[in-house]
Amino acid sequence: MRFSIDLRHPDSQRLCHLGDGILAVCEAQAGPCRVTVTELSSAQSLELPASIRQLLNAWADDLQISHMDVLSAAGHDARYLHEVCPTGMIFVPCEGGQPQRGRVGHGVRPRFGSPRADAGARGPDPVIR
Repeated sequence: MRFSIDLRHPDSQRLCHLGDGILAVCEAQAGPCRVTVTELSSAQSLELPASIRQLLNAWADDLQISHMDVLSAAGHDARYLHEVCPTGMIFVPCEGGQPQRGRVGHGVRPRFGSPRADAGARGPDPVIR
């Protein structure tokens, strides 16, 4: 059996501790099966500026768009630009409310035309200015 774990935590030390424990947890549940753990990628936690997140939340509130804070370990531009200028990210759910997770082209497509998707695609113009 093969499976993957997408492990995220806002605290980098806790994230490393949890990641270091994966092999032991898998081995304890493996029964007669052999366990191999392979780390595919790793990214330290990064908390984007609260000021930008607050502006984005206020923008979504003004448009009456539901929103939530999410942890992203992806290598988005915002991860690298935060050292140059304040950055934030907007994730727009695909049809059914689920993120793409690399499945575009496998029957899951972003569905534009909903107020939430249209607003996300337009971007938070008041925040950018």
